[in-house]
Amino acid sequence: MKKRFLFAALLTSMAVMLTGCGDSDKYTTIDASIESKLTKLADYKGLPYNVEEVTVTDEEVQEEMEMEMSWYGEYKAIEGKTLVENGDTVNIAFKGLIDGVEFEGGTAESYDLTLGSGEMIDGFEEGIVGKNVGDAFSIDLVFPEDYYDTEVAGKNVTFEITVNQIEEYIEPELTDEFVKENLDYENVDAFRTATKESLIESKMEEVEYAAQGELIQSIIDNSTFEMVEDEVEAYRQDLIAEYESYAEMYGMEYGDFLEMFMGTTQEEFEETSKSEAETQIKTILVYQEIVDKENLGITEKEYTESLAKMAEEYEYESPEEFEEEYEKASLISDMLYEKAMQFIIDNAKTE
Repeated sequence: MKKRFLFAALLTSMAVMLTGCGDSDKYTTIDASIESKLTKLADYKGLPYNVEEVTVTDEEVQEEMEMEMSWYGEYKAIEGKTLVENGDTVNIAFKGLIDGVEFEGGTAESYDLTLGSGEMIDGFEEGIVGKNVGDAFSIDLVFPEDYYDTEVAGKNVTFEITVNQIEEYIEPELTDEFVKENLDYENVDAFRTATKESLIESKMEEVEYAAQGELIQSIIDNSTFEMVEDEVEAYRQDLIAEYESYAEMYGMEYGDFLEMFMGTTQEEFEETSKSEAETQIKTILVYQEIVDKENLGITEKEYTESLAKMAEEYEYESPEEFEEEYEKASLISDMLYEKAMQFIIDNAKTE
């Protein structure tokens, strides 16, 4: 469902309309503002739909268990080690000053840092190497001109640092007692079984999502559209703004975010964003046409029941809180996509 939420979020400017009257009322309109047209809808019944089987290895299960266990590890001081060397993990307190004034995000009382990781600006980690536990000292540095926080980019800064301890990360021991106390499983075997089931479910969601993507893409590829270029450009700009906001959320440069998370350069993304924008619009048009042709829709009762289930699944205090965060229009659009896709699957051919 999270993937579908992301998909719905990318299909901007969703408007939902209620049609009919009485108990037969249904939400049936995904976006009434679309100007582009679907002039010929391809066949959407009898399409091939095959979801490959998934397998989970013992190694994958073990890795997943270790990953979950890692959240419960802790750093502990290395007894007898006082001299800080490159590669050590240290716990430090620090305070950053620009023109003698502390700045937001530049202060910490207890911060774990592996020296040589490149996590801090140039000179910060190097300035700690050679110091001893308990040392308090200052280093003068300069923030990079292209630093993500433009408030401090290019400015001189003084960091007052204290080395609290040199430490090592201690992972918890996988025992029945630990699993029962911290992970709510009866024993290690139950933890392993649940982990395997979770991995299988996750993989199944991925292959099903991919197969469904192939279905809708097949319909799009064989349908005919009349695209409004200004609308495509507006969607393209919205798409770019969306990814720029993701980059900002992660505290990254836009280009760096695209390379790390999308596997593309900014220049390449600019070139493909128009095609992506067209696909978004065409997807809305195809789903809408299927909803109309097959008299599909979401009743108020269906919406309320689905909202309650999702709020419980994602551990929200109430359906109202969940609805406020995701917005009713977006949620209904998502439900309409799901209902239309289920119709396509129900009428597909499997081998």
